[in-house]
Amino acid sequence: MDAKPDTTTEYFLEDGEPYEGGVFEDDKGKPFGEALVSCWKCGGSGRWRGRRKCFACDGNKEIEEQVRLYTGPQLEKREKAREKRRAKATEAEAIKRAEIAARYVVFRDENAHLLERAEAYKDDKFVGEMLAKAEIWGSLTCAQLDALGDCLDRKDRIARIYADSKPVAKPGERIEIEVTCTGSAKWIQKKFKGRGREEMFLTDLLDAEGNALYAITPNFGMAEGERAIVKGTVKGYDERPGWHRTQLIRVAVVEVLPSLSPEDMRVPEASPGSIHFEVDEHFEVDEDILAGLAPAA
Repeated sequence: MDAKPDTTTEYFLEDGEPYEGGVFEDDKGKPFGEALVSCWKCGGSGRWRGRRKCFACDGNKEIEEQVRLYTGPQLEKREKAREKRRAKATEAEAIKRAEIAARYVVFRDENAHLLERAEAYKDDKFVGEMLAKAEIWGSLTCAQLDALGDCLDRKDRIARIYADSKPVAKPGERIEIEVTCTGSAKWIQKKFKGRGREEMFLTDLLDAEGNALYAITPNFGMAEGERAIVKGTVKGYDERPGWHRTQLIRVAVVEVLPSLSPEDMRVPEASPGSIHFEVDEHFEVDEDILAGLAPAA
């Protein structure tokens, strides 16, 4: 760039701050100057990778760079163009939101029953995420609707299975009990003791009386439908899923029993005579349902 002859024109930086240094022109005749700006490498912190100072600005946080200069009328023109773009973007956003809101009304009307069921489980991570996405985008895809329906069916089934669940035994007591696995999950995590990683199993269990039990341990796991007589120590209780659960530790299999088929694991649909809603919105199940789930003597 060549130095521009002295002139009385007042120049400003892009942010509107007056510029008082030397003025240069590029090959297109646009004015430039030199000003201190935040370092491009450290972002103005003066540090790079821990305590070492930034090598680009030598720890000074700012570096001198050639910057574009503007006159007062040019800044006003740029600001008007910026406001025009901002207004246009705001208008487009408002139109988009109105379209989404209208689409969401239609979506709710078409899927009212499913969304009403989902509201009862909105604290669940997946269900809550689907409800939020429906409001954000105005609808859900067919695959998302199918997944949401399957999730709600599974939760309703589990709620009916565990409707009459009660705490089992006392904390610290060693029990031997016949159980059926109603669900399981596994993951890899860091070992509680020592180095390395280990596979951890979460196993949901159901006893013959319809009481919910579960175990989180690397040494015990069952698949859905499997039955066994197990020994375990009662650690405590919780009601996190909406019903009483008993946690077992130091679980060991005493005897493996014949597994249940998927058909045997199903619970009959709710009927007016067998299931009703209390104030706390928990299901209640007749004893004949649990008797059908219990293994044959």
